Amino acid sequence: MKLPPADCGLLRADLTALAGGESLPEPTLLRRSDGAFLLYPGAVHAISGEPSGGKSWVAQAAVVQVVNAGGRAVILDYEDAPARVVGRLLSLGLEPAALGSVAYLNVSGPIGTTGFSWLEELVCHDGVGLVVIDSVAESLAAEGLSENDSVEVAAWTQKLPRPLARAGAAVLVVDHVAKDAATRGRWPRGSGAKLAAIDGAAYVLQPRVPFSRTSSGIADLVVAKDRHGAIGQVGATVASVAFEVEGGSLARIVLGPPETEGSATSDVAKTHLSVEDVVHRLGSSGGAWSSVADAAQALRVGRDVASALLDAAVATGCVSEDQGPHGARAFRLAPFEPAPRLLDLTEARRRREEP
Repeated sequence: MKLPPADCGLLRADLTALAGGESLPEPTLLRRSDGAFLLYPGAVHAISGEPSGGKSWVAQAAVVQVVNAGGRAVILDYEDAPARVVGRLLSLGLEPAALGSVAYLNVSGPIGTTGFSWLEELVCHDGVGLVVIDSVAESLAAEGLSENDSVEVAAWTQKLPRPLARAGAAVLVVDHVAKDAATRGRWPRGSGAKLAAIDGAAYVLQPRVPFSRTSSGIADLVVAKDRHGAIGQVGATVASVAFEVEGGSLARIVLGPPETEGSATSDVAKTHLSVEDVVHRLGSSGGAWSSVADAAQALRVGRDVASALLDAAVATGCVSEDQGPHGARAFRLAPFEPAPRLLDLTEARRRREEP
């Protein structure tokens, strides 16, 4: 069969040379605590969510993982300042000496053809494993494009994230969701071309317990698209993201496996609270809770999770249990506080139910 003209934009592939087939790609970046990965190399990904929901933190945690493993990363930042991003990276566990492996680029205007080519060469020749673009709307606006126009979104994709992925990096774009939760669907704000452009995986970060500078929180990472099918089906929660706050700042992010439905143990693990946390918050509440509901409110978890945590605390001797009004379970700090240790929750519950 004859070949298309050289200048017509058509490129015919030699399928015979590809007869051996190609293995499907496997995710190798953004590691969960159990060893599973959530990003494919050489592909474009997205994480979208509500403002202050933690999506940029998750992207920066991915940067820390890549660099701590000996790799290199690029951050194209349209929203923040270098000093704040450095502070976040260090708080998430990046060694100061490793900052040289992160190319931080603050973008204040159009990148232009020369800039796009420079970025592609940087990724290709420096062996960059991850590129974070934060965020999509601001990047489009800087190039004079609209996130609501499918043609312009497609043009931006072909100019920025797609060439960087073809150069070998996993590209993770940070995006916003529509304000109306009832109608936003599984795609980010703006044109549906954004989701269509993802050839890796797209996620929505859904807060379960919002976090702030003074309190820890948790969110679910939900699949909106998985092009290669190695991570999870659409709508599946593939990670439980714990934002752990210490001393008025975020100390770490833990990406754990999703909870098993109906498992009290997995619910407790997802909160990343320990007996020490229960004792500390009980002391901050005046040393007593009159019911499990009071404890749940103070711990910022559901009643079932609070009950399981209290079982473990009572089993260690750090907390004592009494019968409150109307048969409610009441709790107070024990007269002595041995070094707390986490017990198996099933064993803790069995001890409480023993006569």
